[in-house]
Amino acid sequence: MFIILLISLIYASSVFAEASPKKILIIESYHENLDWDQAYVKAIKKSLGQGYIFNNFAMDTKRIAPHQFKQQAQKAWDAYRQYKPDLIISGDDNALKLLADRYQSVDTPVVYLGINSNPRHYFKTPPINITGVLERPMLLRSILNLKQLLGQKVKKVMILFDSGTTANLIFQENFQDQNMIMVHDIEVHIGLHKNYKSWKHDVMNAKKNHFDALIVGLYHTVTDQNGQHIPSESLLSWTNKNSKVPLFAFWKVAVGKGKAIGGLVLNSIEQGKEAAKIAKMILEKNVKPSDIFPKKPVDGDLIFSKHELKRFKIDLPKSWASSVTLIE
Repeated sequence: MFIILLISLIYASSVFAEASPKKILIIESYHENLDWDQAYVKAIKKSLGQGYIFNNFAMDTKRIAPHQFKQQAQKAWDAYRQYKPDLIISGDDNALKLLADRYQSVDTPVVYLGINSNPRHYFKTPPINITGVLERPMLLRSILNLKQLLGQKVKKVMILFDSGTTANLIFQENFQDQNMIMVHDIEVHIGLHKNYKSWKHDVMNAKKNHFDALIVGLYHTVTDQNGQHIPSESLLSWTNKNSKVPLFAFWKVAVGKGKAIGGLVLNSIEQGKEAAKIAKMILEKNVKPSDIFPKKPVDGDLIFSKHELKRFKIDLPKSWASSVTLIE
C-alpha cells in the first residue's frame, strides 16, 4: 500500500511539474504604451497561449536621455534576477545592445526581436543562448511603390527620421551615412532630426524644395528646444496637418486618419509571432538557441488610409486591389 501511495505521489508531482507554467520576462527597449510595443507584446502572449506567465520591464529609451540608458539597463537586469524567468524576450536594438554582455553571462535562453543591426555586432563572442527575429524596413521597395502610386512625376522624396538608435542604424545600413542616394531615377534624401525645430523646417519647406513626397520613418526621440521629449502622437499629427506634399510611412503605427497615407509597411505583430515560435521551440521542444538561425518575418503589407487617400486625391492602382488593406 505504501509503495502504491509513493508511486502515486511521484506521478502526481511529475504531472504538476510538467504543468507548471513557464515564466517569460519581456524586456522592452521602449515604453509599454507605445503602439509598436503593445502590438508585439500582445502577439507574443496570444501566440504562446496558456502554460506561460509573463512579466515586463520597459526601458523607455525613446523618451529618456541617453545618459540614463545604463541605469535603465541595470534596472532591467535587477528585474531579471528577481523574476528568475525560464526565457527572456528582448525587444528592439537598445535592449540587446545594452544587455548583450549580461545575456551572455547566464544560461537563460534569450529571444530578441525588432533588430535592425547585425546582431553579431552586439556580442564580443558568438552567443550560444541567444537567437531571434530581425527587422528590415523595405525602404527601396517602398520608394519604388511610390513611383507606381504617384506616377512618373516622382523624382525627389525625403525620409524623415529622428536621431535615435534605430534611425542611425537604418541610416548606416541603407544610406552608408550619405544624406542622399539614388533609387533608380528618384533622389532619396534623409533627414535625421534631434529637435522639433529642424523637423518642422523640413516639413514646411518640402514643397518649396521640390520634394514630391515625404516618408515618415521614426519620430519618437525628437525633443523641443529645452531637450524635453515631444509626444510622438503630437509630432505625427502636426506633420499631417502641415505637410503640403503626400505623406507616407514605413511602419503601420504611423498610418491612418490624421497620420500618414500609408505604404508598404512593417508591423510588430509579425515580430511578436515569430519570437513566440522561437520561444516555443526552445521551451517545448528543447531546441538550443544556437541551433536556431535568426528569422526574418514575411515582407510588409500594403496598408492605406481611406481618409488620407481622399485628402490628397490619390487613387490606388487597380493591380493592387487584392493586396491592399484599407483603414480609416
